[in-house]
Amino acid sequence: MRGENTLFIVCAAAAVLLACGPAAPAAGAAEMAPAAADAIAAELRVDAYALCDIALPDDELPAAFSVTVPREGRIETLAVTRTSVRGRQFQVLAQVAGGAFVELPAPPARTCRGAVEGAPGSIVAASLLPHGLSACVLPRGGGGWAVR
Repeated sequence: MRGENTLFIVCAAAAVLLACGPAAPAAGAAEMAPAAADAIAAELRVDAYALCDIALPDDELPAAFSVTVPREGRIETLAVTRTSVRGRQFQVLAQVAGGAFVELPAPPARTCRGAVEGAPGSIVAASLLPHGLSACVLPRGGGGWAVR
């Protein structure tokens, strides 16, 4: 993956898996026209990617959850726990008529941290958003990949 310019919004449980190495097509995945595949890779600014379906938790914001992701011919399981990255003084303010600010209740944190099961030292940073999962995975040995 080539860093910070990879943003791809997907609906429901569909996701794009961005990887450094060649991607293996997901089992049962529909064939895509080469021009469409090239356009997606160019838009995402990646060398390789795979389209796959990821089963997300039924609970909108569980305290902890695991998702399985097909990657390079094997299944990776991301195990994460909801973890806020907000500062101690975090607050949500709304400006009302007249210019004053009023504090609103903060929505629940959607950020998570965890690891890849069976991969000691790996790091997963994720957000479970209304439109799907966004996750960055950093293996212990370097490199990295993402789910969008």
